[in-house]
Amino acid sequence: MSMRDHFFSVTSIEPIRTCIASGDRAVVEGVIKSYLRGDLDYEDEDEDDPEFREAVEEMITCVSPPKKEPGCWIHVLEHLAQYLELSPDFDLPFNEGWKHSHVWPPYRKLVKRHISRQSRKSLGYLDDGRPFRGRGIDYDGCVFSWLSADEVKELSNSLSNVDASVITDPDLIDFHETLTESLQIVAGQSRDLIAGA
Repeated sequence: MSMRDHFFSVTSIEPIRTCIASGDRAVVEGVIKSYLRGDLDYEDEDEDDPEFREAVEEMITCVSPPKKEPGCWIHVLEHLAQYLELSPDFDLPFNEGWKHSHVWPPYRKLVKRHISRQSRKSLGYLDDGRPFRGRGIDYDGCVFSWLSADEVKELSNSLSNVDASVITDPDLIDFHETLTESLQIVAGQSRDLIAGA
């Protein structure tokens, strides 16, 4: 399946992790309001999207964090980050144009011998997903992952040192360049990264 990958940075992922299974109804309602202000074109701005509400409630009011976190939580994360005042920033070169999930495996194969073990692990998270508190991702057509500021910095440094000749597939040159540039921006701001598709 080809999905559009996108990134956004936040000041910290820790408040997001804290909200999962917190049971905090104020957070649920705040996230719903953020969603209604930004995403719906309904004339009645109080009208609710039941699927979005269900995803928010599943994330915040679950009794305990699920072992496999639903990939659809990616749709909640932007609004949760806004509600928590984590200054989500989507203005990254990686988000321009279409980046399809199917490019990750060939890209990882090209760079794996030229980057650190930690960078290989971080690329794996960006490709395969990384839960906030569970053990895995329930691939329900969507996926999300995150990297800490230190992981972003390490991956940025590692990919920046990859010689251009390593990217032998012309279709991956732009992918490599925008990925590296975006990681450099986020690393320079010492922010955490959230990725989704």
